[in-house]
Amino acid sequence: MRRSMIWRSLLREIKGSLGRYLAIFAIVALGVGLFSGLKITQQDFLQSMTNYYEKTAFYDYRILGELGFSKEQAEFLADQKDVVAAEGAFSFDAYYEVNGGSTKVGRFHSLTKNVNQVILVDGRMPEAEGECLADYYYCGKGILGSEIILSKENTEGDLGQFSEERYLVVGVIKSPLYVQFERGSSTLGTGSIDAFFYLSEESFTSEAYTEIYVKFHRNFSLYSEEYDTYLDGKEEEWKALAKEAGKLRFEELPSLIEKAEKELEEKRSDAWAELEDARKQLEDAKAEITDGEKRIADGKEELEKGKQELEQAKQDLEDGKKQLEEKEPELKKGWEDLEKGKKEIEENEKLLAEKEAELEAGKQALEAAVLTVQ
Repeated sequence: MRRSMIWRSLLREIKGSLGRYLAIFAIVALGVGLFSGLKITQQDFLQSMTNYYEKTAFYDYRILGELGFSKEQAEFLADQKDVVAAEGAFSFDAYYEVNGGSTKVGRFHSLTKNVNQVILVDGRMPEAEGECLADYYYCGKGILGSEIILSKENTEGDLGQFSEERYLVVGVIKSPLYVQFERGSSTLGTGSIDAFFYLSEESFTSEAYTEIYVKFHRNFSLYSEEYDTYLDGKEEEWKALAKEAGKLRFEELPSLIEKAEKELEEKRSDAWAELEDARKQLEDAKAEITDGEKRIADGKEELEKGKQELEQAKQDLEDGKKQLEEKEPELKKGWEDLEKGKKEIEENEKLLAEKEAELEAGKQALEAAVLTVQ
């Protein structure tokens, strides 16, 4: 009897606030459905991630060192028990621009062969030092063919880590190091990475790797308790091995320093030789400048003298023209006298000819008279 009264009371409450009841029922049903879906798909999610990481040979340990690592240290770790691959890699943060656009912060990685293999979405793999691969999610396929330019905002030391300052994007990729939307933090810019890029190992100038990735031979899933137990069991051993690798690096430092000092001395000698050549060229240039200045001064003097001579010649010409104008009436009168004298000469010559004819006639008459007298 009491139970039936409770049910009648509940039904009355439900009828009195049916909308609220249905809303609460829907919320509870949605929560239960979501929870059930997650429980059911959890294994599928984990299996998908496991397959992805196995396909890309995702690392088990990432070893870092303040002094970096040499190729010999990577080989030392590769020779350890259960190691499938131990490979050195470079990664540096730097300011970059795309085709001269706004400045962003990128993380630049070196391509590795046996661990952390990238998945090419579009384009091709780099074939030269001036080529790179770009972040597919944040850059998209549209960046293919664009040029990644290392910004002038980078320090000289940061730019010195790269063999080139410009890189052509030849492919877009996905990387097992970036399975979330976040690209990590950085000491540059606003403190976050905008995108990642992959270059060939030859595109980095540093002689020391910034990290070594290690992958073990194992037969269980990454998200299993067996995997966690396996790595926990190797932790102490690999801390000791990492310390040993660091010790090897430390022992290499004296020879590296000696090598660097030798290279520095050679560069210093070359620099002094270049400086001496430059000084000699500068002195020669100064001598040429002095000779040139003297020639210019002499030329100016000759030019000034020539100007004076030209002015004098102009003055002489003006004087000559003036004299010519003054003598022109005399010259005209002389020319008229000359014509008059010429005419008189012609008349006198004519008269002379007539006299000569008369004289010849008289001579002939005289000769005839003489002959007659005889």
